[in-house]
Amino acid sequence: MSTSPTAFAPENKGLPIEPFIRQIKAQEIIKEINEPVIQTEELLEASKKVSDYTLCSCVAYARSISPFQPPIMPYARDMLVNQTEPKIGAWVKLREGNLGHLGIVIQITEDLVRIDEANFEPCKRQRRVLERDDPIIIGYYWE
Repeated sequence: MSTSPTAFAPENKGLPIEPFIRQIKAQEIIKEINEPVIQTEELLEASKKVSDYTLCSCVAYARSISPFQPPIMPYARDMLVNQTEPKIGAWVKLREGNLGHLGIVIQITEDLVRIDEANFEPCKRQRRVLERDDPIIIGYYWE
């Protein structure tokens, strides 16, 4: 008896599958980074003082931990991008969600960037690894 390749695929309840695939790829890539996370003391201390409210907004979270402060914007999609290369502590603007999405760069390798973010999953903080040339990365903000 043969089974189709999609026989064990999770049910798609009208949600786009691409973000889930990207998340799985990111989890696989995390295993490939053997270098320690380079996080400034300032970023580390700031991330410990985050309120539950802040975790429900990627913009508020980024503003609360980054040493770089772009002009105030209502939504992540409105963030100013002024750099094409990452820097520790920089904001990274991503093509995700209806209102956009942001994270803070905490590690950089030749091909990868690790970000600290909030509200990728509703009201939760997490870290992800993205390829530096991933098309979801729009750009960075740092001074």
